[in-house]
This record gives sequence, structure tokens and C-alpha cells, in this order.
Amino acid sequence: MNDQPNRTTATGIRHYLSVLRKRWSIIAALTVLGGSSALALSVAATPTYTSVSRVYFSLPTGTSGSDLSQGSTYAQSQMVSYASLAEQPLVLDRVIASQHLDMTAQQLADKIKATAAKDTVILQIAVTDTSDVRAAQIANSVSTELSRAARELAPKGEQDRATIEATPVAVATPAKHPSSPNTRRNVAAGLAAGLVLGVLTAFARDALDTRVRTAEDINGLTDAPVLGEVGVSKSPERHGHLVRLAPRGREAEAFRRARTNLKFLGIDQRPLIVVITSAVEGEGKSSTAMNLAVAIAEAHTRVLLIDADLRRPSLSRYTGLEGSVGLTTVLIGQADLDDVIQPWGDTSLDIITSGDIPPNPSELLDSRAMQRLLDQARPSYDVILIDCAPVLPVTDPAILARSVSGAVLVASAAKVTRQQVGEALDRLRAVDARLLGVVLNQVKRKDEFAYYEYVPDEEPQTRSRAARARRASAPAEARPVLPPASSAADGWSPTTSVAEADDAGEDQTLTDLTPHRDARAVRDVHDDADGAPEPRRSLGASYDDRSEDSEDEEPDLPEADDDRERAGRGASRWSARRG
Repeated sequence: MNDQPNRTTATGIRHYLSVLRKRWSIIAALTVLGGSSALALSVAATPTYTSVSRVYFSLPTGTSGSDLSQGSTYAQSQMVSYASLAEQPLVLDRVIASQHLDMTAQQLADKIKATAAKDTVILQIAVTDTSDVRAAQIANSVSTELSRAARELAPKGEQDRATIEATPVAVATPAKHPSSPNTRRNVAAGLAAGLVLGVLTAFARDALDTRVRTAEDINGLTDAPVLGEVGVSKSPERHGHLVRLAPRGREAEAFRRARTNLKFLGIDQRPLIVVITSAVEGEGKSSTAMNLAVAIAEAHTRVLLIDADLRRPSLSRYTGLEGSVGLTTVLIGQADLDDVIQPWGDTSLDIITSGDIPPNPSELLDSRAMQRLLDQARPSYDVILIDCAPVLPVTDPAILARSVSGAVLVASAAKVTRQQVGEALDRLRAVDARLLGVVLNQVKRKDEFAYYEYVPDEEPQTRSRAARARRASAPAEARPVLPPASSAADGWSPTTSVAEADDAGEDQTLTDLTPHRDARAVRDVHDDADGAPEPRRSLGASYDDRSEDSEDEEPDLPEADDDRERAGRGASRWSARRG
């Protein structure tokens, strides 16, 4: 019972420290800016010097102790008046005349500060000027003229003698160092002000920035674990193939960590059927589904990836597979499941593309035909991943998530807010869907693990033919032999010769990633059902009409275009022979 306040306090302290650590650059920048600004102003300021003189006031009459005590008390009571008198024209006009100053009495008064210490009869006169010598001369002159004026204004006693005597007791001397600016004090004050401003700015930005930045932000919204944190890809145009094209990169390792975490979460479920979705569009859910499927297939696990985003499907663009025949073709009864399954490369990954875009995607995904499709696929696969539309714009993922093992929510650190993630979680909880975990995508982080990327993530498919020709013409002893990305599967060994390595694992292109089975059989299902391929239709809903520049999409690659063209020519020749 008593531990709860302590845990709350510890959580609050950790949050504050996390904000300071995350925004340290702002704090440091403003601190340095404050100190440097104070230094610049101090250097640019004109130095001034201060000289001080002192005047002692007393009563010359009285011989007994009581007389002296009364006289001292009287003099103390008059000290404030004498301090004011030191700044009056009666005194200052005489100082201006004696020192030949080119200024008025008011301007001179601004340079003078007369103060009386408490319970004393000594008046201190401080004069500040840009010249140290002139400041001392003015201070001494004010002391002299003030003493004269005090005697003139004091009441007269016996023998016409003044009852107040003013005597200069400290002569002002030129100051050795300027009194202003005080560079050290100003810089220290500037650093302190900059530090305070930086800390306030850091907490203000943290309060105003509602985006989901770190795993701690996710943990504050749900008890579901963070399966992985995927960084920002250096090659955004290929983010759907990171595990295959950059197998040694940190993004690929992040997907493998997500694979491992997902494996433990679904250890009691075979097969594990997972809906992959996001709160809003453009968070990278389709590329996450693709990379996660490839990572799971690397572990020799039978994987089926289904494109159930029937509003803006993208897996066919990522893979170069035939997209006009797929999930919707099976759901409306125009093809069997085996007819639309397309293998992916030489892995244990199979893919079902979306097919034509239907006018009623929610009804199709909630139909008995969808459940029959999943029941039919269960015996053949260990893991079934379903790429679905975002949660907030449409209801499709909530419909599917309630009837499968659970859902994985993809959250983009560069886009989605905590409020949007919270609303998405509420919608999944409303249908009793199990949230298996969250994949934090597009995370910006430091290179603390850069050591493990000692092999460069080279993308061989981007090399030009000239570069490959130069590599082929280089002497064998000068050419390093590195294992291909799939060396274990291809039987590569360290004793493989250079020529054999070139033949076996030369430049991987996206052609290597396209299915070994020809797409013409899939096209034939569509041709037999409808007679001729039809253009894909769009619903015209708000989610469907989004720009094609979404972060969740990838432009068609030249290699993929060539593969589809060859597949189309092969399908035409096959159909002609069949006719």
C-alpha cells in the first residue's frame, strides 16, 4: 500500500530525466547561447569606473556625555537629508564650475549616488564615469562642496558658528579596474538564464509534442509489449525489402527481434494468425508486414502473408506479384485458395495479394467466406499475417482482429500522436480484440550499436553494368570473396572460388525476389472468370482517395516492372497454346 506513492514518484522522476535526456541539445544550445550573448554584450559595452569619497558629520559644541549623545543622535537624523543634498543643484552647480564639466546638474546627479550607513554619521559618495580620473575628481569635489553647503545651511550657534561640521575623511582615488561591465558575473548570469530557459523549453516542447517518440510513450498507453523499434531506412524507396536487401542492417535486426517476441507471444497458438494494422495511413504497416513475414520465413517457418487492405493494397507493388487476382477473387467464389497463393522467392513465404478492389470491403472481410479461407489455410502454415487497413479511418482491422489470434499495431514515431494511438487501442478493445504488441516504426536514434554493422549494407542491385564489368575484369587475387546474403541456403562456403561465387551469388536483383512459379496461372484464373482482365476499381472513400505519396507505399521498381512484363508475355503465350 505504501509503495504506490514511491512508485509514482520514481516514475515522475524517470519521466523528467527522460525529457532532459531527450531534449539535452536544446538545453545545451540555449545555455551556450545565454553565456555567449552575455559575453558579447559585456565586450561591446563601454567600461565605466567608480570612485568613492566619504564625509563625516558632527556637532562641534557640547562637552558633557549627554550633550555629545544628543548631538550624535541629531546628526544621524540628518544623514538622509545630507545624502539628498549631495545630489542637489546647490552642490552640483559648484562642482560643474570647479571641474569645468560640460553637463547639467541633472546629468551629473545621474552619476552620483550618496548613501549613509545605518547608525553612523558618515556619508559615502560614489561617482561613476567612463573616465577613472574624472570619476575621482568629481567625487572629491562633491565632498568638498557638500561640506561647504552643510555648514552654510546649518543653524548658527554662539559666536555665529555653525552647529554642524562636515569633514571629508576619505579621498577618492582613480579605480584600477572598471566597475562595469563585470564580465564574469554577466557570463555566469547568462549561462544560468540560458540553462533555466532551456529546461523550460524542453518541458514545454515535451508537453506540446504529442507524437509517439519512444517505447516509453507506448508503455504509457498500453500494457502490450513493444515488439521492436525500427529505425528510419537509409533507402526509403526499398523499405519493403529491408530484410532481404539489407540483411545485416539494424532495421533487419529490428524485424528479427519483433519475430522472436511474436514467437513467444503466440507459443500456445498454432497457427498464429495476426492482423497487422496502424492507427492512421502512412505509418509503414504494409512494409512492416512484408519485412516481418520475410524475417519469420528466414527461420524456416511456413508463413502466409495476406493483403487484406482492400482499399489501398500495396503488397503487389512491393513484390511485383500479380495483384488483379487474389483475396477478393476467392471471397466472391471465382477461385480456390490454392489458385491465388503465390510463393515468394526461395523461402517458405507465400503471399496472397488483394485482388480487385471491391465496393464492400468490410462486408467481405466479415463474411463466412473469409473465415473459411482462414480455416482452409490453418493446416498448411505456422504463421498467417494479414495486412489490413488502418484502424481509425475504417472498421476492417477491428472486424478481423476479433476472430484471429490478435493484432499488431504499427506506430510511426514520425507521424502518429498519442491521442491517435489511444483511440486505435480503444477501438480494438471495444471488439475484444487481443493486442499482441506494438512495432514502433521510423524511430530516430543514435549509432550506439553501429559496431555490429561492420559489413556495409551494400545494395548490389543498384550497381551499374559498368561497375559489374570492372569487378569482373579485376584480378582474382584482388577481389574479396564475401558470402551472398543467402549463403547458408545456397551452400556457399569459404572455399568457394571467385568465379563460382560470381556465378552463384552475383548481383541480387528484385528478379531474385519474385516467385519462381510463373504468375500466368494466377492470371489465367482471372481470365477464365471474367474473360479479360478488368481495371481495378476504387471506392472513393476518404481513405481510398489519399495521395499515392504515402510513406506506406513504395514506387514500382524497374526490375519489378520487367518481371511483370515478362510474366504477362508468358501468360499470353500460355493462353495462346491453350486455345
